[in-house]
Amino acid sequence: MKNRNLFKLTTFLFTSSLLVVRCEGQGSPEAYKLWLQIDASLDLIHPNNSGPSFVDVKDRPAVRANFGMLVYALLANNMGSGKTNSSGPTSGEAYLSGNDRGTAGRIDGDQLYVPKEINKEGYLYVSGELEFIGKAAKESLGVLETTIGLNYLEVPLLINYAYLLDNASSVHAGFGPYAAMGLYGSFKNDGTKTAVHFGPSANSDDFKRMDYGLDINLGYRFLTRLDATVAYELGMRNVSATPPDPDTKIRGFALKIGYTL
Repeated sequence: MKNRNLFKLTTFLFTSSLLVVRCEGQGSPEAYKLWLQIDASLDLIHPNNSGPSFVDVKDRPAVRANFGMLVYALLANNMGSGKTNSSGPTSGEAYLSGNDRGTAGRIDGDQLYVPKEINKEGYLYVSGELEFIGKAAKESLGVLETTIGLNYLEVPLLINYAYLLDNASSVHAGFGPYAAMGLYGSFKNDGTKTAVHFGPSANSDDFKRMDYGLDINLGYRFLTRLDATVAYELGMRNVSATPPDPDTKIRGFALKIGYTL
């Protein structure tokens, strides 16, 4: 079962990584373009434990710094129907030039611009990200404190809506699922560090390797290339290897700063 899950995630990551190759159509209604963004984040995403043995345990998140690489693309229905406009080109050719920057929200070059056919201020786009992300918590029971640090490779796939404010900024919101694979982790207690074991065995493992849930975010893109986003990660799987006590779901907030390449 472990190998099957690893194979599924590897295939999923490989498929997502293909999006990094930037594609451009040549005068075709189906033309599209992809953008690449790098992210750094401060995360308060942490394991949340509940159950009879955790009634007196206090959980609080520990800050972790993380990074990722995000790819996003306009949805096909935002690309027009191939009809020509007053200047003549089809939707695949209808990106604005540097002389057209006065049109609100439409930016030239490698920025997030919109074809001329889109005579509206809002548009949909899809995004996928490959993240290395740490998720940590401090658990207190009386005077005893344990720090749990978990490190994951995570891929969220979101559908997003952006509203253009001017020719260099927009606000956006996104929603969609994510899948995560546990790589390594540790327990720290009174100066002692012990490795976390990922796997399905209640006898020898601490956490299940695979996690999944929903990602919700709200952000602001500004100065053409910069982006600030607040995200909430809602873990839906009990990742404890010893259910039902505890019931452990990984949830929390992240602040991301991104730069479009």
